Amino acid sequence: MPGGYCEPSPELALLVRERPYYLIMLAQVAGRAGKHILTKRFVHTIALTPTAAGIDKWKKLVDSDQRHDVRHTIINSTPFPTYTTMLYTGPVPEFDSFADWDGDPDNRGDSEYANFYTSLAKFSQLPRMDSVCLRFTENCAAEDDVYGNRHEPPSHRFEMFEQFFQVLAQRRQTPGALPVRTLTIYNLQNMPSPQITSSTPFTSVMRDVQHLHLHICEEWNEHGPDQDIEREERRTSMPFLRDHWLAPIASQLKSLTISFPDCWGPLPGYFCGHGLHFPKLENLVLGRYCLAHGDSMDRVLRQESLKSLRFHNCMIASHLRVHRDSMSEWQVKKHDWTRLPSAAFGFEPEIDETYHYPGKWEEVFKCIGNELPKLTDFRFHIYRPRSQDGDVPFGRPDRLTTTLSPLRYVVFDQGLLPTPWIDVDNEEGNMDFGDNDKGTVKLNRYLDII
Repeated sequence: MPGGYCEPSPELALLVRERPYYLIMLAQVAGRAGKHILTKRFVHTIALTPTAAGIDKWKKLVDSDQRHDVRHTIINSTPFPTYTTMLYTGPVPEFDSFADWDGDPDNRGDSEYANFYTSLAKFSQLPRMDSVCLRFTENCAAEDDVYGNRHEPPSHRFEMFEQFFQVLAQRRQTPGALPVRTLTIYNLQNMPSPQITSSTPFTSVMRDVQHLHLHICEEWNEHGPDQDIEREERRTSMPFLRDHWLAPIASQLKSLTISFPDCWGPLPGYFCGHGLHFPKLENLVLGRYCLAHGDSMDRVLRQESLKSLRFHNCMIASHLRVHRDSMSEWQVKKHDWTRLPSAAFGFEPEIDETYHYPGKWEEVFKCIGNELPKLTDFRFHIYRPRSQDGDVPFGRPDRLTTTLSPLRYVVFDQGLLPTPWIDVDNEEGNMDFGDNDKGTVKLNRYLDII
């Protein structure tokens, strides 16, 4: 994938981490020249993890002559591995929760974390580095203390962001250092952070970025109240993403990835792409983007410079049930929707409003073929949502294939938990929606078409 953000394969990372003598053996077989080539290729990417061992390993490499070979760096905000981790090199902690590590001076004391931030400043010693990845954990919350403490709190994320962009901005002043062209952020919390995006270091660093890849995480309390869909940031994050992350650098981006763990685009927060123009954009990857309006694809089709377009678990919402109060509070955009009769599908007419959106993938595919003249690479990858086994992870768009299945349609039912986005049956294409029992009525009659 152009843009340089594909990380080394997990198989290679695991092999080298668990069986390092394989690398030595291969080098011995290949001779000194082979050893030089293998070692040089491996240090193309290095990682910094906030553990004593991780910091020590980072310092040794950055202080060596191999630092001139480094092109890509990975910064892990905690020692905790994540589902989206592709090259995790630190030990798996034995703590029961994030708070055990963050609050215990023996685990994450001020002096140790100061050492971690000092190590970050060594970015200036990597002159050929032009790609950086910052990885948070996928567990997030809007407050620092929620159920179970199994999350990375906003205060820690903001602290990490401030340090991260500050050292990158300082590196820009280093003579001969390549600018950072590729920025990848795993698990960017969907909480607006104007104190970060309006800062001088942030705007300075983003001025050089041409390839931006964002995987955005959302609060989800497994053991707490199941009203995550009603969190304020589910609504405010959409305009913030547009105005603070995308619009300021839209004119310079060549590659863009936006991925969420659940469907995004139509509600509860509406992503408005009107006015966004990427004149140089050649590569676009959308993850879990949901089409629910006739103009949902306009923001994509306007990018006539696109050469590669990849949809990862993107869907069309055919039926939507929303509480009447939420329709007003969320300011739901319902153009192109057909209001269904009261009590349709057994829902309560005093509380709910039910809609149907008639969009079909057949129409979307035709528009893509007709309106993107430079497009030579198109992938449409569907896998069962929220599954961690077998799905293509964020950061490896090269693994996306083209597959069609009933999973390309979805319904929104605000009354269901833990997510209102309901998948279809992957075998028959039937879908639960209200009193429509699976196997009785096929909601998406167009599944036989496309």
